[in-house]
Amino acid sequence: MAEYLPEYLPEILALDFDGVICNGLREYFEIAWRVYLQVWRGQGIKENWRQAFYNLRPVVETGWEMPLVLRALELGFSEASILLDWGRSPPRS
Repeated sequence: MAEYLPEYLPEILALDFDGVICNGLREYFEIAWRVYLQVWRGQGIKENWRQAFYNLRPVVETGWEMPLVLRALELGFSEASILLDWGRSPPRS
């Protein structure tokens, strides 16, 4: 068994289970907002976007989707429609 242990063992092992150990929503929103501004040249934050982003966090599977949540809000998609349809593929013609 000892032959499988590395020579150096860290004294501290820290793991972050998104929302279990620490709540990263504020940081996620800030980064998503910055990316949104760079990609879509957004003008300013809508008052309700921050809370909507927090409510919509469960639809996000990977980080690149976070700015897309803000884009969807800008395009007028409701929170309910995003929650319902986020994982669906767009229709093909």
